[in-house]
Amino acid sequence: MTTAAERNLCVPLYVTQVPRLTLSRLGMTTENWEMLVQSFCGIDPRTCNYLNTFISLDQHRQILTVASRAYGLDNFLRWYIEDTEAHHLGPIGLVARTAPTVREGLDLLVRFVPLLIPSIDIQLRHDSHRYSLLFKNTVDMDYVEDMYTELSVLVFRKFLLQGSSSMKIEVCFSHANPFGPDFHREAFGFEPVFNAPENSLTFDRDAIDCINVHHTPMQHQQALADCELLAKNAKQYDNLRQRVHQIVSAYAQKGDSCTLQEVADQMFLSVRTLTRRLQQENVHFREIQSEVRLDIARQQLRNTPLPIKVVAQNAGFSSLAAFTRAFRQRTGQTPGEFRGSQD
Repeated sequence: MTTAAERNLCVPLYVTQVPRLTLSRLGMTTENWEMLVQSFCGIDPRTCNYLNTFISLDQHRQILTVASRAYGLDNFLRWYIEDTEAHHLGPIGLVARTAPTVREGLDLLVRFVPLLIPSIDIQLRHDSHRYSLLFKNTVDMDYVEDMYTELSVLVFRKFLLQGSSSMKIEVCFSHANPFGPDFHREAFGFEPVFNAPENSLTFDRDAIDCINVHHTPMQHQQALADCELLAKNAKQYDNLRQRVHQIVSAYAQKGDSCTLQEVADQMFLSVRTLTRRLQQENVHFREIQSEVRLDIARQQLRNTPLPIKVVAQNAGFSSLAAFTRAFRQRTGQTPGEFRGSQD
């Protein structure tokens, strides 16, 4: 089960961007998708600063869950990989694509991609002949976990092949094949190894020392500066939001609520400063309070037979209707549907 701290890992809002062609295949417009994102995050993707606007990993998981359940995991995976280009990953995609060599692009991906996929730890292992990238799941992504892993691994594979078209890459997944024997061969032209000891990409060491044909010095330097700024902003966002969440959770676990003043006092900040810093990160105190209440509700729905009305009261909601509305907005399910899905 994902912990509250893990659910407050952040990702840049722009990681929710889906290629226009993929949306078209799904029968959606960019405007439809932006409205969906805004309904989960409370942030308008059209007006935000993409280097300084973050959402929680849990919100990102919810958006992926809704999309994959509506259109099918296999369709979403296939089309997203086919249609995604470097610019869809913002400066992180561009800094890798425009690096001087394939090796340097790979090193930059390993360094910065955890900002986009914080639920996966990426490590590099090599000997005199071969390189392996290992992808280890560190956070429970629930329904979309296997797809999220495959998205991450296959995006890496695509970028490596673009930098060196002659490269041969072995793909291994630790999970079972969720799509059947022919899906990957037909969609991507190769067959991964499933039920492997670890998720990995393995390729010949010599293949990544070639010059990157996409190298663009000025664009590369600007993308690198943007990546550094993005990493700095993400660290500030994560620490602030997580600390506020922890304080509110500590009160809630004792059955108490807390005020913004009480939180500010514990952080040795004025209410005005704390409010301003939260606003800079496009989050409000009441949103964090709601997150904590829903965390408590989900724990009780999973682990107790308490009636849903009692769960709503324990979580601090004023009515069952308010609880149901907030729960559905956050998870895409009613409390009853969520409890049933845990069986």
